[in-house]
Amino acid sequence: MPVLGINFTKINAERKAAISGKININNNIVVTDVKKHDFKLSGQESVRIEFKFNADYNPNIGSIMIEGETIIVDQQKKLEEILNQWKKDKKLPDDVLSQVMNSLLTKCNVEALIVGREVGLPPTLNMPKVKTTK
Repeated sequence: MPVLGINFTKINAERKAAISGKININNNIVVTDVKKHDFKLSGQESVRIEFKFNADYNPNIGSIMIEGETIIVDQQKKLEEILNQWKKDKKLPDDVLSQVMNSLLTKCNVEALIVGREVGLPPTLNMPKVKTTK
């Protein structure tokens, strides 16, 4: 079940206060909707998964919000399973959820690093640091 692409439809980054002291950053991503999509690839059907990513900086110094969508393709039977489970429980099957979320988190965290830098927010991820030894 390949993820064909991830498109952002809305990006908002805001720094509300000067940065000082210890900062906690809470990242969250949620699937907001799953719909049948009118795209076929090599006989496979597709669904569109809409999502919302948030990075909240505490104490209340800023936030980053990204909304978007991704397209996945698979056999019709598997996509019907996905759509039925979404309609019933508002959840994705575990195997689909892990693959989609990993792709979304990677792309959203990279974008959050870029837009956060533009408004003066710290990185949403711990960056590697070099330590020298004597």
